[in-house]
Amino acid sequence: MKSINPFNLFERTKALYEAECIDWLDSSTKRFIEFRNWIVEPDRVKPALEKAMVRWIPKQIVPGGAFFFPIYDHHNFLSLAQLRYLDPDPHKCLVHGSLPDHLSPWWFGNDQETLIRIAELRKVLIVEGPSDVLACRIALGNSYPVLSPLGKELKEIHQKDLLLLGVKKVQLLLDFDKAGQTSANIQKESLPFRVQRMICPSHDPSDCLIVESAMKKLSKLLSVL
Repeated sequence: MKSINPFNLFERTKALYEAECIDWLDSSTKRFIEFRNWIVEPDRVKPALEKAMVRWIPKQIVPGGAFFFPIYDHHNFLSLAQLRYLDPDPHKCLVHGSLPDHLSPWWFGNDQETLIRIAELRKVLIVEGPSDVLACRIALGNSYPVLSPLGKELKEIHQKDLLLLGVKKVQLLLDFDKAGQTSANIQKESLPFRVQRMICPSHDPSDCLIVESAMKKLSKLLSVL
């Protein structure tokens, strides 16, 4: 698939919603809850999607039928976006765009408010994917900083970024599978921070919001942060 300019796609989607008088946040929230099979009330999901500017790209727009997860560079410019397509493969994710500054790592969730909180607290919760960031923000119900490196590993460029923000402690909440737990064990010993390894009550934080018992366990787990 030909790479898409994320900023242009964002603007085209915004224009479509406005032209059809559709509330993008209401529409995106409803679709996201259905897609993830979450049992959370929409009013709890909306703030998380709005803060991260996650939205549904309608099929009228090419490449539509996908969720748009924006990825910002150090200058708060929308340079990249991860698109998660629902048809034909609901697990298909593609990253479009490029970071002009090669020193900028890929983060999801690195809005200015979150970066300020990281610098203030000198600690951050790390999860694997964008849906996990949203799930943790919903479960936390506060402004505790959560980031995703779009994978299981904090690479050297991510580590340098966190060190520049003054981070002293990293909390790892990776997927509860062999690959996720192996990565967490390795990083607990190798990262240049104090590392708290946390065990997810379900396969991943996003899946915790499917079942009430798991959602309560996730909220309790994160309440000590």
